[in-house]
Amino acid sequence: MRKIEYILIIISIWIVFNIIVYIPDKIKQHEERMLLHFKEINLRIDNLEKIIKEKNDIAQ
Repeated sequence: MRKIEYILIIISIWIVFNIIVYIPDKIKQHEERMLLHFKEINLRIDNLEKIIKEKNDIAQ
């Protein structure tokens, strides 16, 4: 085989690896980060709701 054929095989293997392993792993990591982000936002909203409720209870 010629050098170009070896290079094409290596590039093909690299592309297949990215499609099968690397890209899905990166997507999963991104989804996990987003989930944590939304959990944090939810906690902040809950805390704000508690503060508002306490202030309303005190005002009445």
